[in-house]
Amino acid sequence: MTTPDAHDDSLKAELNALGENLQRAIRTVWESDDRKRLQADVESGLEAALQHLRGEVQEFKDSDTGKRLKTDLQSLESDLRSDETAARMRQEILRVLHGLNEDLERAARPPAGGSSDPGDPSPGPGAGG
Repeated sequence: MTTPDAHDDSLKAELNALGENLQRAIRTVWESDDRKRLQADVESGLEAALQHLRGEVQEFKDSDTGKRLKTDLQSLESDLRSDETAARMRQEILRVLHGLNEDLERAARPPAGGSSDPGDPSPGPGAGG
């Protein structure tokens, strides 16, 4: 009859062998010519795509549309930095904050004729306690 220790040793040995076999299999795949070719194909494909994108970006920058967009963005940046725009933005922010504060104040007021806490579950008149 086999002892539990023999079963444990056998299980450990099989798991150890599995680990070693997996390691060997992974190393074999990693070092294979197929994997190296695939990696080279992916790298060259990505490099070609990058070169194509760079060319497209440069072509767009040189186009009339690209130049117009650049000018428009510079104009927008200039407008945003101007004092007039900053003052308008400040006024709008103040208006929104004022409205929010008014809404919060209304929401925080107790209802007319009710308890000071709208969520107060205290019993009404005549209820025992």
